Amino acid sequence: MVFLCSLSIACHATDYYVSSSGSDSANGLSSSTPWQSILKVNSVFPTLKPGDRILFKSGDNFYGSLQISVSGSSGSPITIGSYGTGASPVVSGFTTITGWTNYGGGIYSKSFPCQSNPNMVTLNDVNTPIGRWPNTGFLYIDSHVSNSSITDSDLTLSQNWTGAEVVIRKNEYIWDRNKITDHSGGTLRYTSGSYYDAKDGYGYFIQNSIKTLDQTGEWYYDGSTFYMYFGSAGPGNNVVKVSSIDQLVFIKDKNYITIDNVAFEGANLYALQINNSDYVTVQNCRISFIGEDAIFGPWNGTSPFCKILNNNISNSNNNAINLMGDHTNATVTNNIVTNTGITLLKFYLSDFKSNDTEIDCMVLEPGQLVTLNINKNSILTSNILHVTNLHSEKEGSFVILIIDNKKIKKQISHATA
Repeated sequence: MVFLCSLSIACHATDYYVSSSGSDSANGLSSSTPWQSILKVNSVFPTLKPGDRILFKSGDNFYGSLQISVSGSSGSPITIGSYGTGASPVVSGFTTITGWTNYGGGIYSKSFPCQSNPNMVTLNDVNTPIGRWPNTGFLYIDSHVSNSSITDSDLTLSQNWTGAEVVIRKNEYIWDRNKITDHSGGTLRYTSGSYYDAKDGYGYFIQNSIKTLDQTGEWYYDGSTFYMYFGSAGPGNNVVKVSSIDQLVFIKDKNYITIDNVAFEGANLYALQINNSDYVTVQNCRISFIGEDAIFGPWNGTSPFCKILNNNISNSNNNAINLMGDHTNATVTNNIVTNTGITLLKFYLSDFKSNDTEIDCMVLEPGQLVTLNINKNSILTSNILHVTNLHSEKEGSFVILIIDNKKIKKQISHATA
């Protein structure tokens, strides 16, 4: 009886097609009558059945955020995939800027809405940082008051930075963005981005102010208007893309979901959020230009049997893979990760046991970390952690193991295999 039921589900599974040249008034049931938009996909998603597939046309680009609103079942996942030949279809959160206004002083502007202040901007397909002062390097803290102010004699020579952000390095792997509430002499008072105190001798810089824009590509967004510095040359034929959608795939309380051979780009926060969802598979995907984490699992809930396989992840400003909740029996393998801002992989696992979880990190570049937060009942010996191309701690790359709340930092001075 169980076999017959499973066979019945599989036989009645339906494929739906989406193409940028389609129509949302079409039935979506064939490649000749595809839908056109993610908005249409989201409206139909609640009616999907286990085994159904949403297939985006290869080579096409789709703007929007996929809302996964129903579950598949064992052996019959709901699949987000592709059809046709060519490059993977792209789900994008980017807005391409046209119609600039000359603001003056080499700065050009454009007003448009974003779900939150942008974290990702590209100039001619290159990740381009927000404007900052100083343009390179860091200033250093002379003294501080807990988590509310820093003092540095170099600040007395600068302009007033009230209203901007001060980015403070508070330990080896925490860089806090803090809103400056007052700048007086050499002291900045701020609203902290976390509970971490500043540390004397550690570095900081200023950002998120139009006053910082003095080099080509530097940018600032004031909540409604985007500004970029081009100098006397102006925008010309430069292609500027700004992340205007916070996350591209949202999966919460839904199980047996597979995402296969789709590209994701231009999320302000996360390409994919996996929240309290079992048996989610992300495979053969290209994830690039993400404002925070490419793949994010929050603290709340449990998401066991997650699989992250054969993906190429690049240009994540924070973490490439950040699984913070209970992701037991997970498999993370054969992923290539490059150009990640802080941490290549963060795992916070209870009962991390032999053969339950495989972690195969292919590339670690200067400034990147692998963090495994593991409880005292865990067994590490039979699990796999391959990290290649490691650099010295002086360059900012190292592996941190946190076992039963005790941190062990593995310093690396040469490449390992």
